[in-house]
Amino acid sequence: MAARKTSIKAAPQELGVETILKNCIEFLNKFQTNAQAYKNFLVEEAELDETEQFWKITLGYDKLKTYTNPTQLSRILAPYDVFEREYKIFKVHAVTGKVISMKIRENVTTL
Repeated sequence: MAARKTSIKAAPQELGVETILKNCIEFLNKFQTNAQAYKNFLVEEAELDETEQFWKITLGYDKLKTYTNPTQLSRILAPYDVFEREYKIFKVHAVTGKVISMKIRENVTTL
């Protein structure tokens, strides 16, 4: 009786949150002009889609505020860095970790 060969596919190695976060930050940094414009990165939400092929990652960070129409107050604060919280939603391939897209998430305020 001949031995039957079976083919077992190895499950793809799951990417860690650190790798996905690093990829999202690198993607975001490609579009910045000021090297110190973003800080305090935090994964706000992470969701694997129903096909289990893509992660939807909401990344929050502090962005250096720039004043386009300086007011008296902004001139007083000029020597100090003022940051505001922003959010981006990334679509990341679950196996490769490649960032597919980046979208702006509107800030939601609750009372």
